Amino acid sequence: MQLTVARSGQQYGPYEEEQIRSLLAEGRLSPSDLAWGEGMADWRPLGHIFLEQAPIASTQLRVAAPPPGQMLGGNLKGRVLSFDPVARQGYISGHDGIRYWFDQSNWHAQRNPLPSLEVDFIADAQGRATQVFVEPNFTARVNMSKGVLALVCWFFGVLGAHRFLVGKVGSGVAQLVLSLTVVGMIVSVPWVIVDFIMILSGNFADKNGNRIEEWW
Repeated sequence: MQLTVARSGQQYGPYEEEQIRSLLAEGRLSPSDLAWGEGMADWRPLGHIFLEQAPIASTQLRVAAPPPGQMLGGNLKGRVLSFDPVARQGYISGHDGIRYWFDQSNWHAQRNPLPSLEVDFIADAQGRATQVFVEPNFTARVNMSKGVLALVCWFFGVLGAHRFLVGKVGSGVAQLVLSLTVVGMIVSVPWVIVDFIMILSGNFADKNGNRIEEWW
């Protein structure tokens, strides 16, 4: 059976089973990577597919997979790496150095998963993250949209309003003070224009360095 592998939002292959076994043994593929082959109803982790087959595949998976003790019990923390809204699945990079996959049905937040979000979760033996919650210190970032921020920057940027909204009080005060004088406006206006462009491109960050990427 030939399998197509999905990794970090990209699809690779199809590969023959022996090729995949070799890539798993070398650590170039992970048991949590999703794969699909003809006749399969949906994408499934490689760990699920190969553990159901011959013992040799199971042995190779144990070489590539992290120790079971690191994947069971207790809460884990990590950062969202990627999320595919079509497949409704994504990856989390755990602070323990292991990558976990998750399904949107396990996501417990009002907004969709976003890359770089810090999360709290529980992992099962197949490397899947379950009961995924956004860390409390990321609440401000999740509730702020770049659409609103761009409007505030456009109309009140010279007053530093957009920077106050994301907690950058120091630089917000600096923009406000500069805008009080004609000479200062020479600095503050280009500064605000740069901020506006960064907001639209999704590269503007809050005080914690978290990029604001959702429009609304």
